Amino acid sequence: MRGEARHTWSDPYREIYATKRVCWSCALVKVTRHEPGLRPWTEFWRDGRRIRIAGDRTPPCECVSVRTASR
Repeated sequence: MRGEARHTWSDPYREIYATKRVCWSCALVKVTRHEPGLRPWTEFWRDGRRIRIAGDRTPPCECVSVRTASR
């Protein structure tokens, strides 16, 4: 690792064919899809847009400068 911030994921929110987690630092949403008859795959979303990264990598954490007091 090159000094980059790491994601700190929330507890999972499970839906029928997906599991969602949100990074506490940058609000990136990690969605693991597990639909019948298909292999599971992971998607990443930020501000309502899907983030696509080459290969099987997770987008870097873009920490916000102000953290909430609840954290």
